[in-house]
Amino acid sequence: MSTKLPTNSVPFRLVGPEAVTPERSLAFFRENRDFFARWDPPRPPVFYTPERQRRYLLEEAAENAAGTALYRYLCRPGEEEILGYLHLTGVEQGPPGPTAELGYKLARSAAGQGLMTAAVRQLLAEGRGRLGLMAVTATVHPENLPSRRLLERLGAVCTADSGEEMRYLLSPVLSH
Repeated sequence: MSTKLPTNSVPFRLVGPEAVTPERSLAFFRENRDFFARWDPPRPPVFYTPERQRRYLLEEAAENAAGTALYRYLCRPGEEEILGYLHLTGVEQGPPGPTAELGYKLARSAAGQGLMTAAVRQLLAEGRGRLGLMAVTATVHPENLPSRRLLERLGAVCTADSGEEMRYLLSPVLSH
């Protein structure tokens, strides 16, 4: 699946894991390893291998097909370079209906252009349509101001702040 996103008059597309090669996924994570390290726990060396990326992509495609998650990669039309990775995972039934956890990563080279905001909006719309999502949560580090601003632009409300992480809720999913 591919969806074009108009952002700053520059089209982008979201593709599923079946459209991504392990080599492209690996390049994205390797090139941004230091950039992501501020917010992510350390990854074992095996994560940075084509074999492990192939396994992740197959698992993501299977979860997409089963309707238990929604994984997407952000690319430029006609280009193979991955600029971002986003997902809705942990789909559960509960009040007010199906819920999921939002996660995303954006390449350092693409930061500050509004791309992830547009991509997350599209992912939320797809999550509502394909998975019936009624609410989405996200967890961020308090120091991660770009992620906090993105969530607030989408209308998310901070529901918990432990000092080490902040929990946001966006409900209903497409209210903004």
